[in-house]
This record gives sequence, C-alpha cells and structure tokens, in this order.
Amino acid sequence: MPITKSTTLPQMIQDFIDSDNPKFEGKSKEERRKMAIGAWYGMHPEQSNQNESCKVPKNHPMHPKKTMKALLKKLAKNRIDGKND
Repeated sequence: MPITKSTTLPQMIQDFIDSDNPKFEGKSKEERRKMAIGAWYGMHPEQSNQNESCKVPKNHPMHPKKTMKALLKKLAKNRIDGKND
C-alpha cells in the first residue's frame, strides 16, 4: 500500500508490521509500531501536541534556545576550568 498524507494511523501501523522491507528486518512488532507512529506524526505535525511545548516567548528565560546557550556556555567554562560536570 502506498503511504500518503491521507493514510490513517492504523493503516500505517499495519503496513509497517506487515512490511517485508529490509529496513524492518529484525524489528519486533512493537518497534515497527513505534516507527509507524513516528512516521505518521512526521507527516502530520499539526496533530502532535509537541508543537505546544515550543510556544515559549523568545524573551522568556526558559526558551529552548536560551537554555541551550546557557548550557553550552557552562560546558565550555567547565572545560576551560578543567571540571568534568
């Protein structure tokens, strides 16, 4: 079955489980199910609630870019100081 944007999640899961594609070789039914869910949400980002977690204002101290910059700065400082945190 060709997978398109109109493919439903249950159809995609069943397609992944039944697939004989070599990239699924050695994968359990549960692993294939998780891969199908990930692929489906990749095609339907509007359905994912992860989009909600990124709605932090850019000037907020907990914005992902600011927290990442602070972490990288701390790691760089620790490397210079010889700390292994």
